[in-house]
Amino acid sequence: MYDDLYVINGKAAILSSLLNGNIPTAEECSLSSEDFEQICEEMYDEGLIQRTNLGHVVNAEVSNKGIHYYENIIKSSLE
Repeated sequence: MYDDLYVINGKAAILSSLLNGNIPTAEECSLSSEDFEQICEEMYDEGLIQRTNLGHVVNAEVSNKGIHYYENIIKSSLE
């Protein structure tokens, strides 16, 4: 269960950073560099974020699916 929450929290931190116009980093998201890269790739594969012209998280944008995912995390944390 801890691993699932770790990944969910990592995704939420990355999405939050991008939605706020910031560039997410592993340190800012409280993730190891390896986990940060793996979670970002997972998010690309799931369609939560989309690559832009340079193709890395610094130049990513949140998809509509990513916004919905983030809103669901926020709603469930308030319950």
